[in-house]
Amino acid sequence: MSSADATHDALTGLPNRRELYRVLKEFLQSSRQTGASLAALVIDIDAFGHLNRSCGLQAGDQYLCDLANHLSRDMQPGEFAARYGGEIFCMLMGDVTLECATERAELLRKSVQAMYPPTTDIPPEMRRTISIGAAVCNAQEATSPESIISAAFDLVCKAKRESGGNTVIAEQIFARDTDAGESHI
Repeated sequence: MSSADATHDALTGLPNRRELYRVLKEFLQSSRQTGASLAALVIDIDAFGHLNRSCGLQAGDQYLCDLANHLSRDMQPGEFAARYGGEIFCMLMGDVTLECATERAELLRKSVQAMYPPTTDIPPEMRRTISIGAAVCNAQEATSPESIISAAFDLVCKAKRESGGNTVIAEQIFARDTDAGESHI
């Protein structure tokens, strides 16, 4: 197995979950040194199972690759994107405020929605949207990379539950609280 096989998703070519956590540890270390906040975004494709059922697994795989390519092209300096697994992707942002993370997540949501505009001959089933949970924290308070990702997962679930999808919820979290059972403030 090559080192790329161990750190990158075979389907999309993006870094995988293992690499995400390695890089998040680096983000945390850097943020602790500078005192800056960081953000973890969990990106979930809305109704992805419907796409697989209606268009087939090959179409689902193509959509995952299209989204991965979009994330790669759209990344800004200081950002890192990875495929977490299934239809879940993550993005890390260093030296960011809650306001900036929210704006960035909204821009990303809108740009993904525009990937397959209704004016094209793409079947409606291929027109997917995404929901994003963005957890912003001060690295001084973070207990672990897992607690930050867990808080972002809680937020994307909240976004889907409250709006049905195609939305962003971003919150300032205290990562130490997630270990105690509180997801966010």
